[in-house]
Amino acid sequence: MRTQNSNRLLKGRNFIEFRDFSKAELQFWAQFGINQETLEKFGVRSVKAYSYLSQAGDTITVRAKNEDPIFAYEAEKGVFKLYRPFNKKYKFSWWGKKKNEYVFGFLQLPHEGALVIICAGEKDTLTVNSMGYPAVCLNGETANLSPNLLFELKSRFLIVFSLYDNDKTGLEQSAKLLDLGGIKPLRIPDFFFDEDKNKKGKDISEYVQSGLPLGWLPDQIRDCLDSPEEEEVSGALSGTSKHLLTLIRSSKSLDERVKTKISFSKPIISQNDIPWIYPNTIVVIQGQTGTHKSRLVETIGSAIISHSGPENNILGLSVNRSFDYSFIYIDTERNIQEQFPYALQQIKLKAGFQIDDKVPQLGFTSLVEIPRDERVETLEAYIGHLKAISKTHLVIVLDVVTDCVLDFNRSEESMQFIQHLNRVINQNGVTFICLIHENPGHNSKARGHLGTELANKASTLIQIGFEKDANRKDTDLIRLKFLKFRQGKRPENVFLKYDEIVKGLVLADALSVQRVMDKKVLVADPELVSDFLAEKLMNKPMRKASLVNMLTKHFSISEKTARERIKQILNNEHYKHANKDKKICVLDSFKEAKQVYLKLTPTTELKSEDNLPS
Repeated sequence: MRTQNSNRLLKGRNFIEFRDFSKAELQFWAQFGINQETLEKFGVRSVKAYSYLSQAGDTITVRAKNEDPIFAYEAEKGVFKLYRPFNKKYKFSWWGKKKNEYVFGFLQLPHEGALVIICAGEKDTLTVNSMGYPAVCLNGETANLSPNLLFELKSRFLIVFSLYDNDKTGLEQSAKLLDLGGIKPLRIPDFFFDEDKNKKGKDISEYVQSGLPLGWLPDQIRDCLDSPEEEEVSGALSGTSKHLLTLIRSSKSLDERVKTKISFSKPIISQNDIPWIYPNTIVVIQGQTGTHKSRLVETIGSAIISHSGPENNILGLSVNRSFDYSFIYIDTERNIQEQFPYALQQIKLKAGFQIDDKVPQLGFTSLVEIPRDERVETLEAYIGHLKAISKTHLVIVLDVVTDCVLDFNRSEESMQFIQHLNRVINQNGVTFICLIHENPGHNSKARGHLGTELANKASTLIQIGFEKDANRKDTDLIRLKFLKFRQGKRPENVFLKYDEIVKGLVLADALSVQRVMDKKVLVADPELVSDFLAEKLMNKPMRKASLVNMLTKHFSISEKTARERIKQILNNEHYKHANKDKKICVLDSFKEAKQVYLKLTPTTELKSEDNLPS
């Protein structure tokens, strides 16, 4: 825990205290091409003093001196690798429990790029990053590179290089990385190091310290390129757009996919054998405030983490157990004292656990205390952390998604956020379930520009809301309507009720559903009329007069009522449907040869939302 002094950290009987960098310390780093901005970016701290327990159980305190400065590399929260550059006996040590897999610089890597360099140590990593090349290091040259890290680096960067010390150990470990994963070795020029005479130095930071020219490094990188695709890295080193490299990587990946038989993913969640949610997709659940969006997701979560089978799930949900999943609930609205913990308890209980059981496949956190302008960055770091510690497929809930961005009405910010979601999906294998409120009133459009873009980009779009009675008042019947389902035919509506006994949603019985539907049919409820018209207009526009005639016969209503219903539905985004191209549409009209026609028009093609009825 931290004390009131933010520069002092306590852990049991031990402490570590930080201070601002002194002028002499900054000069030490500067000789290796490393400035204060780089130190702060990578979380390097100057240590004033620290303590540890000796083997005899005594508390030993170590204080920094001018001739023996101490620096700290933060491995994780509350764990530091200490560096004393002038102390030969205690050059490196750990404060806190040493990490099994330590990768310095990983969190500072770009999302993707032309290349990344694995260096020998932290100082070299800072030097290479200061030269403009993304770089990381393990806990020394002899540390093992895990398969997960190798896969992560190769999936995000076109080429992975190593740049180890130019001594026997460094050369041997570089060759090992080449054999292990095709990691191409870069090498300090031979004239800079002599094994017998220990001439000048042996690593990249010492080379920079010498002031010698660095032209050999980009030259070596170009010399390592042995395929047409890799040669594009040369362009990147000269300022070519990084997006060209992304396209090249995509082209290579697609080329491999085209050559193999495609096996489509099976759904994660089905309801009565009807697929709902597929892996590596964006699922959006929209609804007015108070329509049980969160409770629906809680029930889905309980199904995912339960191993009791579908018979234990009250909504008839079943989970594809061919893979292991983790259900990660990220909340943005509820307080963390009562509301959110209670919801998490309900997920556990419905899954067959006790509230005090440890459930490894259930994860959760809250963004409530994170400033809105920092939430996207924080979210990405958190997901990266989850993927680093878990080999399962992550199903991540964002409740509510509009709170994850600073301004959900800004188109640029909305598009960037959705690109972020897609990038995480492509790089990590993640499924997102995004909850979003609808605008108040009858215009049931998901809130903001973010809601519009999510509806367009989602693979599955589910609307949850209360069915209306003949007077347009809410009943206690809850309808799930699949507005969009990219994987195939849209599932039929599912009807639910809230049950006080189970404190959650249950399937509505057939009699309750029929009673409400019968009343709606008698008065030609606009929802049913809208569904009827959408079905007729799915393939092509039709004359309004013909549709009026069809409505009068199907619903046993007058021509006047039929025309009133069409007027009520026309250009109203409350009544949305997906056309045969899976685009979200509303009922629209046009004139041709003095005849009025009706058609389904994508919402993105409407001239102005100002013309929509409120």
